[in-house]
Amino acid sequence: LPWRLVETFFCRYISEFTEMSVMCVEIMEIPRWVWMWCLAGALFALAKALLLQKEAALTGWHALAFAAAWPGMDVQAWRPSARRVEMPLPWYSGLAALTAGVLCTWGLAGCWSHPLASGWTGMIGLVLMLHFGLFRMLAGFWQRRGLPVRPLMDQPLLAVTVAEFWRRRWNRAFRDLSHALIARPVAQRWNGTAARWLVFLASGLAHELVISVPAGAGYGLPTAYFALQAAGMECEKRWHLRGHVWAFAVIALPAFFLFHPPFVERVMLPFLHFLNALP
Repeated sequence: LPWRLVETFFCRYISEFTEMSVMCVEIMEIPRWVWMWCLAGALFALAKALLLQKEAALTGWHALAFAAAWPGMDVQAWRPSARRVEMPLPWYSGLAALTAGVLCTWGLAGCWSHPLASGWTGMIGLVLMLHFGLFRMLAGFWQRRGLPVRPLMDQPLLAVTVAEFWRRRWNRAFRDLSHALIARPVAQRWNGTAARWLVFLASGLAHELVISVPAGAGYGLPTAYFALQAAGMECEKRWHLRGHVWAFAVIALPAFFLFHPPFVERVMLPFLHFLNALP
């Protein structure tokens, strides 16, 4: 794209949308965490609609269940002709993570004196409950009904490279969505490197929308985080870097760029108070 078009998009339309969002929050007195969930829900619905449009053969209850009863974006697994899962997950497969998430959110989060520590503990608890707990149990539910869906999370702590973490171990929903809508067409037209950078740029912008915009601050930090992930993948590809320490250093240490302090303080802490997770 010409630089003038890129500059216009980011400097004009994004800034205008951000100002309008902040104005709506202040004038209508909408809690910032409500605005966050509304934006996340809108992005989720848009992604589902785009995938259903591409998979025109998916109709009936398969399309309805994919759209409303599954958080993943693996639309091909919902085809009536998809191969059945031979060994489905048991119903209790996510129970341990669900229990740990409840203890983190309604127990450990309230034990810290520093608000950022409470917010981060509560966020970890919510991820454990949803992504590792309920969503994994839901994957087992659909697998036992013959659908070859896969859990969103696949033991991310075992990743030894940044590429392994993002491609197959963390949140397969975004991986499947970005592969279908961005990575595959861009790689076919240009190359894999361009596809990789555009995927992480899109991820950064999506997280800006649901993190920085509701917080009204921290703009650019989520995008910087995902740019660092793309750079990390390029480095490990060029110099064959790998190992748990390497992956942890690139993925986990800069995570405060992604979930920056304004988001934790202005969005997550009020949400945790709403859940009665904090005193």
